[in-house]
Amino acid sequence: MRVTSVTQGNIYISKETSIPAQLFSGEFMPYQGDLLLIDYSSKPGNSKMNIHTVSPLNFQRISKVCVTSINGRTGVVDDFIFFTLDSLHTLPGYIPALTDIVNVVVVDSIQSQYTYRVVAMFPVKMLY
Repeated sequence: MRVTSVTQGNIYISKETSIPAQLFSGEFMPYQGDLLLIDYSSKPGNSKMNIHTVSPLNFQRISKVCVTSINGRTGVVDDFIFFTLDSLHTLPGYIPALTDIVNVVVVDSIQSQYTYRVVAMFPVKMLY
């Protein structure tokens, strides 16, 4: 299922169906366009879903990729993986910069030009 919108308290997968944001913890917080795997049940004759688990449809770790574009609070890694600072987990104080070499965790996501979104980014080498 695809995330259609996100509010502070809910993740929507349709106009009528939402998932409480509190079900998510750790690195992954869904973002509009992300694809989710939802384990649920419902009783016959009842349209209400009882959600058991929710996770990204797929995720993968990619090592030593380059930040190739930054535009305000969004950017791109290796010319094909979208990220936004609004939903990015990283080391305290680290802000991605153009040409940084980073390790990333990505999830399947349908964005305007991209099919992956970075959920976590860590610099390969930090210079202080």
